[in-house]
Parts: sequence; C-alpha cells; structure tokens
Amino acid sequence: MQIGPVAVCTLADDALNSQLTALAEMKDVLVAPLTTENIGIEQIIQFCTQNPGTIRWIVVCGTDARQAIGYRPGQTLISLGQNGMDETGRIIGAEGKRPVLKNVTQAEVAYFRKTVQLVDLVDTSDQETVLEAFKTCLSAKISPVEPFESVQTAPEVSVLPGTTPDRMVSDPAGYMVIQILPDEALLSLTHFTADGRMNGVVKALTGSEIYHTVIAQEWVSRLDHACYLGRELQKAEHALKTGSVYVQDEEASVSKAKASQPVTIK
Repeated sequence: MQIGPVAVCTLADDALNSQLTALAEMKDVLVAPLTTENIGIEQIIQFCTQNPGTIRWIVVCGTDARQAIGYRPGQTLISLGQNGMDETGRIIGAEGKRPVLKNVTQAEVAYFRKTVQLVDLVDTSDQETVLEAFKTCLSAKISPVEPFESVQTAPEVSVLPGTTPDRMVSDPAGYMVIQILPDEALLSLTHFTADGRMNGVVKALTGSEIYHTVIAQEWVSRLDHACYLGRELQKAEHALKTGSVYVQDEEASVSKAKASQPVTIK
C-alpha cells in the first residue's frame, strides 16, 4: 500500500482507531496503535529509518495506554521527539515505567527526530480535532530528506525456524485434566501426580487464575508443559465465553458447548 506522509498514532484508543480507519479520506493513511513505550517506539523509529521520507509527521492522539500502572507510550514518544535519549537509552523527560530503547542506536534516534515531526494530541479522542491536525500537516510543505546512513553496525539477530519435538517428555510434576463447566460458568483443572493419583482441583473464571494457582502449587516443572497448559487454558476460556465446545488436544470448535469430557495432558 502506498501511504501518505502523515501518519496517525492512536495509542490505546481502539474506538478512535476504528473511527479514523473507517473514513474514506484516511484510506491511504497509516493509522496504528501504540501500547508499549519501548518496543513499539523502536518499531516506529526503525520503520522511518528503513523507509526514509515516507513518514514526515505523526499525529499522536487518543487515550494513552495503561496509565494506572505507569505505562505512558504517548507521553514517552512525545518526549523522545523533544529531548531524545541519553547514553543508556532512556528517553529524556519520559514519565513512563520503562522508557528505555535497547534496540535502536543514537544515530537512528537522531535521524528520526530530524526527519519526523510529532504532533502532540495525547489523550485527545475527538475525531474532528485529530482530523484538523492531520489536514494541517498534509498541507505543509515537504522538504526532501537524505537516506539514513549509520556508522554503527546493528547486531546480527538469529532467525530460527520453528520446531516440534520428536517425542513428548512427561512432566515429573504430573499431568492435568482441563474441562469447562458451562452450568457453573467456570473452568476446571484437575491435577494428577506422575503415578496417577488425583492431587487437587482448581475452579476459576479465567485461565490466568488457574495457571497462577498451578504455578503456586508447583504442579508444573517443565517449560514446554507450562506453554502447553497456557495454550489449552486459553482455548478453554474462549470456549467458555463463546459457548463453543472445548476438547483438550483438539482444535477449537464452533459447536455449542456441553460439559467437556476429561482429556489428560500426558
């Protein structure tokens, strides 16, 4: 897709994002969220250095993400544009919890700040205000930019293929049976020891409530088993919420749910 020189960053404001992307005048405009104050900002910088001159303005608008627990990607991005980052990668003036960029260089940040202008509408969710700022940027004169040339070599990152094990290895901590209980609107997990003795049952509304209990009880000891458990609990929670069938070890179904039959994690 050919995109215009003005992008719109809607932060964590899903409603504003939906409103803007539905407008015909935004058809060729990059409209995207930003919910992290480190990796997300790094991706913006890397896009701009790898595609020089493509984006010249970013209207930063919408509700800032997760302010209650200290994450402020909108305020952090604006601070980067105003102040840059220090020698440790910390964005100067950022008020968020982890405003540290570890995967971009000072040269990349300097190029981004030189070639991209940020419009501060953080915590503004009014569509008309955002559109007015967008149109103002769009009508501005665009000056040419030089390609990004770094004197620093980016560290080489390995790209590895996904793999599956040749055989399954049982968890010495035991195995588990996961069920959904539609009549109770709950998920259920039963833990068995490695020799097959029932050891405990957890019932909860969400998969996260169950796996936190499983971890606290030390019912899982292998990382692959823990990953498997997380996947199955996510499937079970989705089935419970949507009224579909959950069967452990099988693909998700759209059929209406009955109390699921026990299937063990071996």
